[in-house]
Amino acid sequence: MNIYEFRALYPDFDCIDDATIQVQFDLFISIYGSGYGSLVDHLQGLYAAHKLFIKGQNNSGPIASRSVGDVSVTYSDKVTSDSQLYTSSYGTEFAQIISGFSSPILQGV
Repeated sequence: MNIYEFRALYPDFDCIDDATIQVQFDLFISIYGSGYGSLVDHLQGLYAAHKLFIKGQNNSGPIASRSVGDVSVTYSDKVTSDSQLYTSSYGTEFAQIISGFSSPILQGV
């Protein structure tokens, strides 16, 4: 995947500079490699979008509990790679796809 393809597929990240996106692309390849056949670009895009989404959040971890009346949110201090993946739709899709491969799903996420 290149920057132009990423921007076309993930317009929510148009305000992010190219170098920051490229860092996430490079991290994906460093951590997971490129052995995902025709899915490598899709996985690389999901990984980058997830990591950029997480960086844009102002919380301290995954939500442990929430309330509606008088609004209350509690964040878990037990952030694992697994729980962090499920904090965005990008990470959730990434986890679902990559879990079908034999490589470790959570290494380095």
